[in-house]
Amino acid sequence: MSKRSEVQKSVRAYYTSIDWEPVVKRDWVEGYLNVLHFNKRTDELVDAWEDIHALILYIERTNYTNLSDLPWWEYSVALEWIESHIWVPERFDLTLDNARRMMGRWRDFYEYLAKTWCPVDLAPIELAYEKVCGGKKLKLVKKIPFTGEEFWMGVGRTGSNQIVDFTMAEFWLILIYFELGESWDRLEEELKSVPSVREKRRRLDSLREKLKQSGYDQDPIALVRGHVDPVDLEDAERWFYRRRIPAQRAKRKTD
Repeated sequence: MSKRSEVQKSVRAYYTSIDWEPVVKRDWVEGYLNVLHFNKRTDELVDAWEDIHALILYIERTNYTNLSDLPWWEYSVALEWIESHIWVPERFDLTLDNARRMMGRWRDFYEYLAKTWCPVDLAPIELAYEKVCGGKKLKLVKKIPFTGEEFWMGVGRTGSNQIVDFTMAEFWLILIYFELGESWDRLEEELKSVPSVREKRRRLDSLREKLKQSGYDQDPIALVRGHVDPVDLEDAERWFYRRRIPAQRAKRKTD
């Protein structure tokens, strides 16, 4: 079997095995691989599909619906996830060469998409390449610069097969709720003195509705237990108050 036939079979097998609408379309992948073949880059086909497939598997576990929505640091997280979840000896090890190969391939794929299929913002992947593997050493992101909009966790809806998606901002609100003695009234009162109060109140209303839908309205702390470390509490305070403040934490632990 030729390399091209082998890769075509693998692509077909993946896309026929899923029953959802993927972010990265089959036509996009097949079109890109065909371009490589017709440009006499057939030797790249197997490696190209493996690297793109790895990225697809990572994206499918996130809440992104558009490639342009991925922030630059997400590609660093992707490298770590791929290394720990896709076992191919040495291929996905966290090395500078592997990172350059994967992100260089993703960037090349995005450039193809931007020219032929759909507008893709190339700035995040280019910045990721520069920051993570553009130097002499691999520099993975140690602290993710969350904005609050990012997906945090999906929880099954009570009495349904649907999933309730929680954002990082909602995660932080639960932590602030904990810091304020697990009192919604105190949280509502605290909101009156923080920046962007309307936006945060909207997020709080959304959080409480999602807690009801997922069955955690009586014990929101159970949702975050085991998922918290000190830096999360600092991030929550920084986002909520928009300034760095000393932690006024009760002598209890959420984990």
